[in-house]
Amino acid sequence: MYLHQWKLQRGLANPFGNSLSQGMSIKLDTENFLLWKALIVSFVKGQRFDGYLFGTKPCPTQFLPSEDVNPQYEDWISKDNMFQCWLINSITQPVAISIAGSITFSHSA
Repeated sequence: MYLHQWKLQRGLANPFGNSLSQGMSIKLDTENFLLWKALIVSFVKGQRFDGYLFGTKPCPTQFLPSEDVNPQYEDWISKDNMFQCWLINSITQPVAISIAGSITFSHSA
């Protein structure tokens, strides 16, 4: 399943707008890392999602002082997971398979 086929829950808007569903024109393979990186970084900065890529947008606390689930936490997790999927989808399958075990993200959800 491709990211653009996913249905977002709780009425969250696509954080990348329509550009996410179009995907990247170049996918990472064994020979194009510098070009792929330049495209990814430019696109993500342009969409103001660089905090998810560089780890500078911290995950909000899961619970509010009232012990209710923090809606900002839920939004962050949703957007972060969508970003992860989009990023992995920008990699060719052979490369994705070779790095799958070493991919780490800033949260454990």
